[in-house]
Amino acid sequence: MSFQEIVVAILGSSLIASILGNWVVQFYRVRTNIKQRVRSQMEERFFNMLTLIKAFRESTIDPEGIDKFYDAYRQIWLYAPDDTIRSLNNFFRGIGAKKPEITDAGRTAAEMVLGMRKAYYGKTKLKPEDFLVITPRKN
Repeated sequence: MSFQEIVVAILGSSLIASILGNWVVQFYRVRTNIKQRVRSQMEERFFNMLTLIKAFRESTIDPEGIDKFYDAYRQIWLYAPDDTIRSLNNFFRGIGAKKPEITDAGRTAAEMVLGMRKAYYGKTKLKPEDFLVITPRKN
């Protein structure tokens, strides 16, 4: 192998490595940014729920705070692990929430939410009936 062939091989390898290296770095940067964004959204929703939990105290029931808590519950469906959703459902049942009758429209809505969750969160063992349809209180 001549000196020129060696130089061409080294330069060619360097060019390929610089292109592939940049692509790999970009791929992991995008992936990391998505995970950070999801974590940030989940943290914000959890913080809201922890702050709003006081709305359920018997001595100071706050209907507006409860409605905001329910809104956060519906939003957290995209971000939270299955066990977190189940524990929230248990909380609602523990405070006396009744499992609503599931109509065809309600089931379709729950399937839509589950589809969005799968697209956003990925694998899940939750079922449409795990999405509790809790409606805001009328003032």
